[in-house]
Amino acid sequence: MLQANLLAFHLISIVCWFAGLLYSTRLLIYAFDAQKLPGSPRAVLQGQYQLMKRRLWYGITTPAMVATVVLGLILMMRTSVHHLPWFMLKMILVIVLLSYHFCCQILISQQAKGIYRFTSKQLRVWNEIGTVLLISIVLLVKHRDIGASLLTTAISCLVIGGLFLLINRVVSR
Repeated sequence: MLQANLLAFHLISIVCWFAGLLYSTRLLIYAFDAQKLPGSPRAVLQGQYQLMKRRLWYGITTPAMVATVVLGLILMMRTSVHHLPWFMLKMILVIVLLSYHFCCQILISQQAKGIYRFTSKQLRVWNEIGTVLLISIVLLVKHRDIGASLLTTAISCLVIGGLFLLINRVVSR
């Protein structure tokens, strides 16, 4: 019973974390695009986007990341999957996801200071990285029980990631 509840809260925190990551990167794009507006509308929108980013990041995204990691560590200590290849690959993806999280935090902090280092198109591609990580991790966990090869899962992730980037490129023209 405890294991099931831990897993449920772990999954809930993952959903909240990804929701925050994906929406935060959209807000980065909107804030960049608001720079192009004239005076008053630009100031109002940029102020609102900064407020939204700060509340989302520190109120939802980062606490959900902490909860995900803590609950994941507890679950990891209670199971014996550490040696399995899919689990090792999952841990690599989690480390990449944590790196993505902290890079997003840097971008949010820079925009709060008025520093916009990336274009709207570059931020849109950056946004898709979170989506690709989400799909990759879900596919990896889903296929662990049915014996799918890691190569098949990795290829699926790359194909889906490539499709997202292609769709993004077509839509953002």
